[in-house]
Amino acid sequence: MAEPIRLIVCGARESIGAGVIAGLKPEYEVVQFILTPEAAISEIPLIARGQKPATSSSSIGTGNISEDRRPVAVITGGAYSEGFDELRAKVEGQFDGPEGSGLVWLKHDGSKPAPVPGTPEYGKVIIDRTREALGSVEKKGVLGSGKSEVHLY
Repeated sequence: MAEPIRLIVCGARESIGAGVIAGLKPEYEVVQFILTPEAAISEIPLIARGQKPATSSSSIGTGNISEDRRPVAVITGGAYSEGFDELRAKVEGQFDGPEGSGLVWLKHDGSKPAPVPGTPEYGKVIIDRTREALGSVEKKGVLGSGKSEVHLY
């Protein structure tokens, strides 16, 4: 079996995050789950460089982070939609060069219908949409290319 593709997931609820993490296995490995935008701004740059944060906002995620096991994408949940552009700019601003972090950013598309957040149905919809978006960017050759781009899911 091939190595799983490593991801960072940002969300407001560990209960939803745990279901998403389980639903993305075995093809994808969530190395870090991040609970707040403030934590994301400090944790994502370290993780993208293969360094473990000294403190973490969440205990879920594998923590399997090293220079040779870096994540290739960040998935942000619906709670991150309002401040997404500012969050991404603050993270990407911590990297030199035109490609920034090299992470692909998957942003929750609030215009798509979804069940009530926190319900089992919501988690399933989010997993399906996330898998579809990851498959699409992988097929396009963007995932792991070192180009930082935003895609909706």
